[in-house]
Amino acid sequence: RVLSDLFSRTVIMSLILSSLYVLNYFGKKRIVTTTLIAIMVMVGLIASSYLFIYKQSPFLASVVYRVADKQNLEKQPTLIMGHRYAAFIANWSMFVNHPLLGVGPFMAMYNFDKYHPAGYKYPLPWLASHNQYLQLLAEKGIFGFILFICFLVMIIRTANRAIKKSPDPEYKALLTGLKASIFLCMIASLTLETSYELQFWLTAGMIMAIANLINKETDA
Repeated sequence: RVLSDLFSRTVIMSLILSSLYVLNYFGKKRIVTTTLIAIMVMVGLIASSYLFIYKQSPFLASVVYRVADKQNLEKQPTLIMGHRYAAFIANWSMFVNHPLLGVGPFMAMYNFDKYHPAGYKYPLPWLASHNQYLQLLAEKGIFGFILFICFLVMIIRTANRAIKKSPDPEYKALLTGLKASIFLCMIASLTLETSYELQFWLTAGMIMAIANLINKETDA
């Protein structure tokens, strides 16, 4: 699963940004600035050539956007983003219709056929949410969404307090890396459903465990 995620453009971007956060923490500001400029230039080039790649060169799009079937890409020039856009619209519609408690855990993808945009055709009656935040709103409503955001804030604040409190540089470095991993998940959540990923909960648990160790050592 880890190797397959490396082919995700969102995961790659999340890894880059979280790595820049760690580098900035350790004072490598020149590397961070240079990398950010390079990323902005690259994003600008990709954005400006987006329509050209999709509509004028289907084969190149099949390489850049990981769509192996050239014929399908020629018939549906916005194959990948079209599906995700439809998923976003469907999940938002679920939230609007069920704002308090949502449609139920794990049920957003199975309600896609009922809420997808008018005129949209998909070969299957279900489609993954492709966005953690919209999925939370759709499945668990506003209360579940707020609870998850509060949990994220608590984890980050716990990490920050432990970093300031600990005199051990190894603990500080470890917590900084784990906090960067949480940031990675938050960014990747824009196109993935990370709250159902084991790695996310393991990372959060490690932050809490290390913070607890630091509290015991410093208060002893």
